[in-house]
Amino acid sequence: MKELLGWKIEDILYLNRMVHRAESSNNVSDAIQQRILQYQIIDRQIFEHFNGSFDRHIEKIGRDKFNTLLAEFQRSRLEFEDACFDKDRVVGGTYHSTSWAVSNYGQTVNRTCSFLQIPDITLTRVVTQLQLSHDYEIEIERELVMPELIKWVQNDYQSRRGSEK
Repeated sequence: MKELLGWKIEDILYLNRMVHRAESSNNVSDAIQQRILQYQIIDRQIFEHFNGSFDRHIEKIGRDKFNTLLAEFQRSRLEFEDACFDKDRVVGGTYHSTSWAVSNYGQTVNRTCSFLQIPDITLTRVVTQLQLSHDYEIEIERELVMPELIKWVQNDYQSRRGSEK
């Protein structure tokens, strides 16, 4: 996708959130599995179509190049994760999960790291407020969620826009 759209590696980086790392057990009988597949036939067809499309794209660019790009992505993702978080300091997360504390770099240099610790519902409200305040340039009537973070993002966006001109 990065190659097709001409994106930079920073455009596609992500961090796993609320991932259960314990080994999973499959206690579902074959009969139940077949019923699930029967009910999800459209989902399975969509998956098979796009998985086939993905495989054809990999063959087109070559397995070696794909593996090189994948290794670059994995290395970059881990570097970003290591920069964002202090993995020696575990903090409580949402839904009984645990998270790493945001590093000094994540608090001062790259505030994107701070966004990664925000619960989804709160983050949705923050993004909505940012869109309203930027896209429509109107005052938001209700109280802002995380106003200091919203102001930081707005200022960062404006400074990037100014430097691109």
